[in-house]
Amino acid sequence: MTRTPAADADAVIISEAAANYDVHISQAQIERWRGRTICLTAQWADPARTTRTSPQPWLREATQAWAVDDLPRRRGLNPTGTMQRRINAIARLSESLRTNRSDDGVPPRLLGRDDIIFFLTRMRFLQEKGEISPSRHVEDTRAVRRLLARMRTLELAQAGQVLHGLQDDFCLREEDIPDDPEDSEAGRDLPVEVMRQLCEH
Repeated sequence: MTRTPAADADAVIISEAAANYDVHISQAQIERWRGRTICLTAQWADPARTTRTSPQPWLREATQAWAVDDLPRRRGLNPTGTMQRRINAIARLSESLRTNRSDDGVPPRLLGRDDIIFFLTRMRFLQEKGEISPSRHVEDTRAVRRLLARMRTLELAQAGQVLHGLQDDFCLREEDIPDDPEDSEAGRDLPVEVMRQLCEH
């Protein structure tokens, strides 16, 4: 696995802190720590707003669990970049629940398909207002679908876990994902002058 300067710096800081308490920290533990730190320090706010919000406890803990599981598989110069974008997408879901529900979406057992529909409608509204791009609309919706599904495969919905009680229909279906934005150049006819020159040669 390729190490990055940021990862090495984190490893040194965590290892030195552990040494002060005569505790050995393995590389796996360091990676888990980094995953948890990313989630805890994420900008849990809807980018369309200017205020910071706090995530629902169950959603924060489930996202932490996903990040701890996902980070060791990341490669490249900026392994946390993709993770951060997906966390930002979950932040949009968090803000949608807070906007739509009087209980702020805190009790997971009360959430269902209607909350997903509101999230999808809100994302479309943000795109139509120009607050998010069509590509961001697609990418964030896909990210939320993938993360909610992955949280369940991590068995976080079992008894005693953070998603226990969350309804099965609190998920995004394949048909919920918007189509990829069309390339503005795709399908555009060539100018008549260009076509004439091509035909002449």
